[in-house]
Amino acid sequence: MVRGLMVVPPNQAGEVGQYVFRILDLGGKTLGDFPGRVETISSEGNFQRAVAHWPSDLAVPGAHHLLGIVLDKNGGELARTAPRMVSVSNSQGY
Repeated sequence: MVRGLMVVPPNQAGEVGQYVFRILDLGGKTLGDFPGRVETISSEGNFQRAVAHWPSDLAVPGAHHLLGIVLDKNGGELARTAPRMVSVSNSQGY
C-alpha cells in the first residue's frame, strides 16, 4: 500500500468538503481517485492532514503523477497541489 499525505489549512474545515488524491498515468488518464481522511497532527494550533491509501501496483514508480485536489462542500474545486514524492527505506546511491 502507498500512503499519501496532504496538509490541511488550519481553521478552513467549514469551507472544505473533501480531499482527493488522484493518480494519473503519464498521458494524463485518471487511474484512480482516493478520498483523504482528515486526522489531527496537533490539537494545539489545529494542525491537520488528509491521509489516503492505495495499492502500490496501481501506479509503478516513475510511471504516474499524483495530484492533490481540495473540493468544497458542493464538489467545486478549491485548490490543487502536486505533492512531493518520498520513498522510505531506500538506500541512496547505486
